[in-house]
Amino acid sequence: MTATTLPDFTITCSSRRRACVIDSALALSVYGLPIAKQLGEWLELWVVREFWHLLEARDATRFVLPQLTPSMERALQEWERLRQHVDSQHRPVNVLADVLGDSSLPAGSDPDLIWRWESLAQALDRLLEAQGLPIDAPTMASRDLVALAAARNACILTLRSAAEPQAPPSLCRSLQHWGIRCWQIPAANDWGGLDAALLRQLFVNAGLAPLVWAGMDLCVVHLFVPSAATLGSTHSWGDFGFGLESGEEDPAAPLAADCLWEGAQVFWYPLAAREAPLEGGTQAVASLPFTP
Repeated sequence: MTATTLPDFTITCSSRRRACVIDSALALSVYGLPIAKQLGEWLELWVVREFWHLLEARDATRFVLPQLTPSMERALQEWERLRQHVDSQHRPVNVLADVLGDSSLPAGSDPDLIWRWESLAQALDRLLEAQGLPIDAPTMASRDLVALAAARNACILTLRSAAEPQAPPSLCRSLQHWGIRCWQIPAANDWGGLDAALLRQLFVNAGLAPLVWAGMDLCVVHLFVPSAATLGSTHSWGDFGFGLESGEEDPAAPLAADCLWEGAQVFWYPLAAREAPLEGGTQAVASLPFTP
């Protein structure tokens, strides 16, 4: 009886990572860098263009948070060090810039991604202008954030204000003000519970549970934008009223642009809601029975 020798072989199983966009307020918090560096191995993480511009200009006054705390300033310095000294292929986050060559994208990215993002962002501009809402720096940051999430079919990770622990995230309140309906997913919802459980498991895998125990009140935001899936290179800018010369009239363009966000809805839930402070660890350990 002879033994059959099989050649060595390796089976590799892989699945596509979920895409998440980090809200700039979260990125500037004490939780931002740990999430980016540790969770980037498990999720496809993105930051918006305006955040990258902030690192380049270091002009915080035009950004989402007009006043920086010392911890935010330290976070900015660390993000800037990451931007300058880590090449785009090894950064834990991806960035969608104005042109493809300046972007930092994962391998195999859709070449139409920038086009879809620009289309959705400019459509939001038209929508806000039609409502008479100012397009200031915070609005632009939120606009880029939701347009990128819709273009990439990604969820958004954001923080809830410590001063309003029961209120929706400020991003959701802004979108509601823009006329986009927002819904909180109940904790008992089966689909929401499954989505939260999968993300929580990734946070645990990444070693980020201490951030929750330290008080991180993280929320997950999902967008449903029906038109986002239909946007592709088969369209032209003129289809949505973009690229027109100054003063050129196109009566159908504003309606077409607004229609890109027609039927859009936002769903959110707290991933790591703030809980009561933990008791002192020394006391808790001392209360355990000792077994020699």
